[in-house]
Amino acid sequence: KKKMFRKTVISTILATDLSRSSNVVQELQVMADERVEEHVEEWVHQLLPALLHAADTDHPTRPWVVHSAMSLRISEEFFAQSQQEAELGLPSLQFMSVPPVMEQIAPMQVSFLQFVVVPLWDGINQVVNGAFQERLDQIQVNKGKWQAEVQAAIAAAAPAEEEAPAEAAPA
Repeated sequence: KKKMFRKTVISTILATDLSRSSNVVQELQVMADERVEEHVEEWVHQLLPALLHAADTDHPTRPWVVHSAMSLRISEEFFAQSQQEAELGLPSLQFMSVPPVMEQIAPMQVSFLQFVVVPLWDGINQVVNGAFQERLDQIQVNKGKWQAEVQAAIAAAAPAEEEAPAEAAPA
């Protein structure tokens, strides 16, 4: 029992790694297709990692004011870490070097929601027979707000590009 507990804890924590997200989503799809109630004891070890991963990505299920504030805080943390890594001569992930301002993080947030959060929460929602539909709906609302941020940044940049003087052709 101690080994099983240890294995469950380790796999649950490792499931929060974004590189494993698609595996978690695939396991959720199997559970949804086969009805989890019928396999609770054997699937508890697969469901726990998904639930912890969902808790780790919970803020997109919250109202925009909470979600956007959390996104900025997380971006600030990533940015500070990338600066420290640069000072130490260590490699840093490109997305962590993005300045933590709305128009800069918006494209990343759209992708994060689309490719990580929505599939995860949709899978969990299917397993629990639609009990998390309101959370999934809120994710879509927040994704739409990030998409609007992207469009606003594009629109704000467009006039500046049009007003820039054209370079003279070499003679």
